[in-house]
Amino acid sequence: MNSSDNSFFKNMKFYLKNKYFRGIVISSGIMVIFLVLILICINTRERITRPMYSTTKDGWNYTKLQDTKTGEEYIVIHTYSGNEHDTIAIPERIEGLPVKILQGQVFKFSYELKKLIIPKTVEEIKEGGIQFTDIEEVEFEEGSCLKVCNGLGSSSITSIHLPDSVEVIYEKAFSGGFKLEEIYIGPNVKEIGENAFDDTKIKNIVLSKDNKYLEWKDGLLVSKEESRLLTYDHDLYLDEITIPAYIKSIDDTALDGIELERINVDEENEVYFSENDCLYTIDERYGKTLCKVPEGMDISKFEFGKDVETIGCYSMANCFSDETVVFPDSVKNIELWAIGSFDIHVSNTLRHIAIPFYTRTIYFHGTEADWEKVDVENTVSFDELPYEVVYVED
Repeated sequence: MNSSDNSFFKNMKFYLKNKYFRGIVISSGIMVIFLVLILICINTRERITRPMYSTTKDGWNYTKLQDTKTGEEYIVIHTYSGNEHDTIAIPERIEGLPVKILQGQVFKFSYELKKLIIPKTVEEIKEGGIQFTDIEEVEFEEGSCLKVCNGLGSSSITSIHLPDSVEVIYEKAFSGGFKLEEIYIGPNVKEIGENAFDDTKIKNIVLSKDNKYLEWKDGLLVSKEESRLLTYDHDLYLDEITIPAYIKSIDDTALDGIELERINVDEENEVYFSENDCLYTIDERYGKTLCKVPEGMDISKFEFGKDVETIGCYSMANCFSDETVVFPDSVKNIELWAIGSFDIHVSNTLRHIAIPFYTRTIYFHGTEADWEKVDVENTVSFDELPYEVVYVED
């Protein structure tokens, strides 16, 4: 062994005796082990989140998953490609395992389907469940374990009787239910997502007397804890509606669905107020905000409230006009889906605008350089935007 080898081992002995060096070695070892464990977890997660798809002989496309807490295996149904029937019963079990989850748009291409029977094993219906279908009736088997409800807005369904087991109704759960008039809500529903009743024509909410979280009173469905207005009786309030004093929050689409001509607000309400028959609020961040223009109002004669700064989400979404709507110079922010089917004229004081796909022309009072300063949020996915900006100068 030459002298260079001897010096190497002497140096190694020195470093191994050094407590700081030993600490670095131990820390590095722990770090390597930690990184290996992370890679194992990622690999395991990928196997769970990217499962193999299978299809039964009668057309049910599904995956088999495992509950990470209990180790129990269960089935998730994704699509149905079997024979067309007017009535379809989802299987309770596949491969001997319970069917627990229905993914979105399972029956998108089942054009003849009118009645759907959901087994008691199903615990969750995902977004888009029966949306974009003509299903007229949904039947839940007795003893249903359904906990999370979503995607039940079929375009032809008129009434839904949710199982008493349901605890959560997701955002836009009944969206697309253009004919939906009546819903039974059981005792355990304590959470309803925003705009759950979007596009519906609710006339009656049959609310379990044992439900402590919601209230159906005077034709208004309200979340008690939040004092939040969710929807209303579209038969009771035909021309006008009055927002009670205790309401502190209103869903963006809570007042959609019928051609109201006036929205009134109780004088003692501390959050909302009415101006020119429209609904307003004062937002800490966005200032005076237009919340809702009645859908029955003639938009060509509509007058904005004084010093309004923000056009709120969905506030004018269901308004239509062949004439250009001129927004006052005070408007700085136009939020998502705020604008209906009409052209608009805005000032160079505008700071943000979300442009829906049905806006065709924006008349901008300013230069192209001024427009480039505006935060433009496009809600369309086309390569070429379907609207035109026309610059109007003095």
